[in-house]
Amino acid sequence: MPDDGEVAGLFALILLADARREARSDDDGVPVPLDQQDRDRWDRVAIAEGTALLTATMDRHLHSAAGRDRRLPDPRRGAAAVVVGALPGTPATSRR
Repeated sequence: MPDDGEVAGLFALILLADARREARSDDDGVPVPLDQQDRDRWDRVAIAEGTALLTATMDRHLHSAAGRDRRLPDPRRGAAAVVVGALPGTPATSRR
């Protein structure tokens, strides 16, 4: 696992995004919106790995000096958006 929080967070995001690769387009190559993707085609191992990496990275961040500095962006908001989209059975949600 990368020690740098930004690198680890980016790697987690890549794992989570790549986990949906097979479901992102239909047989003709037409893009399939997230709420219409067949979640059985998602890579559960990559989702578990990305989620674990993201959780560990956030835990380290929140217990660091940077995590206590309220002037810095809170990574929880971005992490929640990534993980909610990757959960099986999660209905489509408004991104507003």
